[in-house]
Amino acid sequence: MPALSAAEIAPMPYVREIRAAWLKVRADRKRMAVDELELALGTGIHGLLGPNGAGKSTLNRTVATVMQTSLGRTETDTAACWT
Repeated sequence: MPALSAAEIAPMPYVREIRAAWLKVRADRKRMAVDELELALGTGIHGLLGPNGAGKSTLNRTVATVMQTSLGRTETDTAACWT
């Protein structure tokens, strides 16, 4: 088995732009996890910072289309999902 170089095993940066407009995601019947978020991320590596319960994981799941939005629109440079 040939040896791999560091460039071959290095993580690839995310190459898509992500946008969200008027994004609302309900955590349960009473709580709104994400409320009217507007977001535009260019290509590259980004991080989300915030306290527990701020909606970071919910936002990631929504952008990955694992969760549905209650209202609003998310899109990448190749696809759009909205309600």
